Amino acid sequence: MTYIYLVSPGSDRFAIAAVLRSTLKMSLGDANSVLKSMPARLEVDDAKAGLVFNLLAQSGAYVTYDADEAGMKPAPAKPAAKPEPKAEPKPEPKAEPKVAPKVTTAPKAAPKVTTAPKAAPKSAPVTDPGTPAPKPAKSSAPAVPCVIIVDSGNSKLQVVKVVHDCMNWGLKESKEYVDNAPALTTFEDYDRARYFAASLSAAGSMAYVLKDTPDKFRHARPFAALNPYELKTLEPQAEKYGKQAPQDPIPTVGASIPTVGAAPKAKSAPKAISVTDPGPKRMQLIPLFKKEFKMNYGSAASIAEGGGNLPAFADDAQARRVCDALDALSCKYKSI
Repeated sequence: MTYIYLVSPGSDRFAIAAVLRSTLKMSLGDANSVLKSMPARLEVDDAKAGLVFNLLAQSGAYVTYDADEAGMKPAPAKPAAKPEPKAEPKPEPKAEPKVAPKVTTAPKAAPKVTTAPKAAPKSAPVTDPGTPAPKPAKSSAPAVPCVIIVDSGNSKLQVVKVVHDCMNWGLKESKEYVDNAPALTTFEDYDRARYFAASLSAAGSMAYVLKDTPDKFRHARPFAALNPYELKTLEPQAEKYGKQAPQDPIPTVGASIPTVGAAPKAKSAPKAISVTDPGPKRMQLIPLFKKEFKMNYGSAASIAEGGGNLPAFADDAQARRVCDALDALSCKYKSI
């Protein structure tokens, strides 16, 4: 067995929890408890240690194989603090007799004290022009985006499958989220929230996206059900995806959310491609590969991490759809 020490989850706890659940077969509760009790030690098989370490590091976590570097060594701080109170009373009696004979030189230092008041008036005028001091400090809390599923539409099973694939929840949590609609779940990244809402809309559901979650629902885990009054209150400030927003073209699953409504690029459709550089948004490639090529999580994650050959396309439409999604996610690939 190999021990991996998870020191800090970084800024994307969602991605870290997804890696823990997929690679170590943890439940949602166990993954959340690991994130709350850091630094934490993970016991991993030798064959999977490298993959788990790389996936955690690529997701923004600080991981190490060294227990001392993770801060989990038994620090001998308590015995080291004992000699400190003993050293304090020693210099005090020694300093008193030494200062006594030096008092004779005090009259020499007395005339030098006259220079002290000269420094005081110099500092005073410096504070006078400080009138612009009362500037308000900018201490605004970071925005927490969220997605509200309004209804499940006509294809409830397809919506549950989208929730399961995009959020990496279990089927039970995914079904509860859809059954409790309208329901709200929070995200750490605004683009990922829009991607999830667009995926729900493509499956026949209706969803709202809020750039900032109200304080009442900021700590909803994994989601919170809304009553009709709360939904009506949040609706005016929401970005809508679905049947009630026909003016906004709904992107296909896997398309780039920031470029909603952009005209698709015309390009020749290859028969198959090979990923050479997954790019900075590699974690978003996993749900795309799982949906388009029916791949399991492990195979999709290995290609999203280090690249590799993808299966052949079924038709030109699938090839264009996948290539457009890879271009939007800054992923580099070549035809094979």
